Amino acid sequence: MSALHIFDMDGTLLRDSTASLEISHRRDQVAELEDLETRFAASEITAVDFALAIRELWHDLTDDPAGILTPADKVRFVETERARRHLPVRACVAYGDSLSDEPLFAALDHTVAINADARLETSARIAYRGDDLREAYAQGRELLEDH
Repeated sequence: MSALHIFDMDGTLLRDSTASLEISHRRDQVAELEDLETRFAASEITAVDFALAIRELWHDLTDDPAGILTPADKVRFVETERARRHLPVRACVAYGDSLSDEPLFAALDHTVAINADARLETSARIAYRGDDLREAYAQGRELLEDH
């Protein structure tokens, strides 16, 4: 049977760190990032607010910032692709690492949190900690075999 594996991990394999934190360290902006992350975790700001603030904080890194996707967009994109391929929900596995993946994890039965935030791990079918993406992928495939 065909399957759809969805990976959304911007910092997953960075142990005890994230891509955003690594950039902030190099730019001496850790305090600003930590403030944004605290406000996001407390639901004081949305994913879009967070992305807009980061784009402003790092405005000089790119001349052409990409569009800002919301957590709901992830679900919409996956649903569109799943329908295009005529796949049932049980044939999809999502892999993620952050709170912005929660809506996607809620929409699918098969989910793997990879080096994820503790809150996301509680909503995942499997929580993987390690540095070998092949191991996490194998666990995702096992979820498909169980159904």
